[in-house]
Amino acid sequence: VPNDRKVALYVHISCLIERLIRHASPAQYTGGQCPDRELATLREAFSVIESGYSVKIPVVELCYIHDILTRETEFIQEDQDF
Repeated sequence: VPNDRKVALYVHISCLIERLIRHASPAQYTGGQCPDRELATLREAFSVIESGYSVKIPVVELCYIHDILTRETEFIQEDQDF
């Protein structure tokens, strides 16, 4: 996994845990289709977080994680100004 995706994933997971603890998860997912098989794999991978924090990660959050891992993300290029 490229470093930019790792950073995006770490930040998203940190915010995800905070949202779950505060009961403030997003209500809807606006991205593309998430294959059931891949969602099941993500659910299994995040079962440690679910049991450790006594939370249930919604499908919406798993879809956003799927996007971070599989889709194009928007990052500022090195030669691009803010």
